[in-house]
Amino acid sequence: MLKSSLLEIIRTFTKQELIKFEDFVRSPYFNKKENVINLFLEIKKYSPDYENENLKKEKFVRRYSLTRNTIMVSLKI
Repeated sequence: MLKSSLLEIIRTFTKQELIKFEDFVRSPYFNKKENVINLFLEIKKYSPDYENENLKKEKFVRRYSLTRNTIMVSLKI
């Protein structure tokens, strides 16, 4: 995940945008999956660099039972 599109986008967020995005992810209207919230919270731990071995895609896929499109579909994007 170190070079994922998701991280590339999140890296561009300011602190305020990150807070707003968290509100969005936690919103029951936009997101019905607890895994997406947990995924975001795990990624957020490594803010602002997002450079850590724990951010490898394989670990997240196994831990959160994610598929390639889970985030986009879950958040109604």
